[in-house]
Formats: sequence, C-alpha cells, structure tokens
Amino acid sequence: MSFSFSRLKTNFIWEKYKYLLSTHPVKTKSLTGAVVFAAGDILAQKIEDKHEYKFKRTLMMSSIGCFVIIPQIHYWFKYLDYKIPSKSVLATIGKVTIDQILFCPWMVICNMTSVQILSNGPLNFNFQNCKTKIQRELFPILQRAWMIWPLTNFFLFKYISQDYRLIISNLVSVGWNCILSIASNRKI
Repeated sequence: MSFSFSRLKTNFIWEKYKYLLSTHPVKTKSLTGAVVFAAGDILAQKIEDKHEYKFKRTLMMSSIGCFVIIPQIHYWFKYLDYKIPSKSVLATIGKVTIDQILFCPWMVICNMTSVQILSNGPLNFNFQNCKTKIQRELFPILQRAWMIWPLTNFFLFKYISQDYRLIISNLVSVGWNCILSIASNRKI
C-alpha cells in the first residue's frame, strides 16, 4: 500500500469545498464562478488573438460572474426546485424549458449590461448603446446558448443535487464564458 500525498491533498481540498458549500453556499459558489469567468475571458482573449492581454477585462468579467451572475443562478436553481420539486423526466423538461425561456435571456442581458456599465464607467453609461448591443447580440448569443445549456441543465436538474449543480455547470461554463466574453466585449 503506497501513500499518495497528492490524493490526500485532493481529498482535503474537496472536503473543505463541500464544507464551505454547506456553510457559505453563495460566497463559495460566487468565488468559484469568479475563477471560471476569469478562465473563460483569458481563453476568449487568446482566441481573439489580441496582442496585448487585458487584465482589467478579465477582472471585470470575473467580478460580473462573482457579484452579478452566480448569485442569481444560485437563487434561481433554488426557486426552480421549490416550484418544481419532482425529478421526473417531464418535470425536468419543464424546468429546462422555463430556465431557457425566462432565465437564459435575463442572464445574457445582465452580463451584457454589466460589461457596458463597467467598461465605460457608471457615469458614462450610454443606455442607447447598450440597448443597440443587446438588440444586435442577444438572439445570436441565445442560439449558441440553446446548443449547450438545455442538455447540460437537463442533466443537472435530473441527476445533480442543488449543492453541486453550479460546480458541474462551471466545467461547461469555461467554454460558454469564453463565447459570452467575446460577444459582450465586442465593440458596438
């Protein structure tokens, strides 16, 4: 029998994460989301082939994930489970449908608006520019979202407990946040 320090360390980290999820769920999920949003933006900047890495942009996207998006997702998942507690296939399809029709567009709009506010500063926020960007980008972003999230969320709602949905969702979110970062940071 061999001793594996790395396995012991991994188990310790996982147990600590589970403890933090049970004692501080929103903070833990938000900080995890901040890391995922940052990773998505770093990947987006690599794909865009910008010659200069923009740390400020990564910090902005990470902050949006931490303070705007992830807390809403946490409470949305709780609300959906409260309103539709069943995990039957039909109930799960209902949750996914409601999520994609109501919440997905709201999340994209929140993200795009947050980027506009933080990019230009709250005092220089231009409502008309933001409205134009949302009108132009919302449906194409939703089309991409609907290729990823319905199946992902079906799996999450059906098989994953509420405590762990966001961490599993975050694995998919790195790629999704890359797409969202590119679209949200594209100039009008």
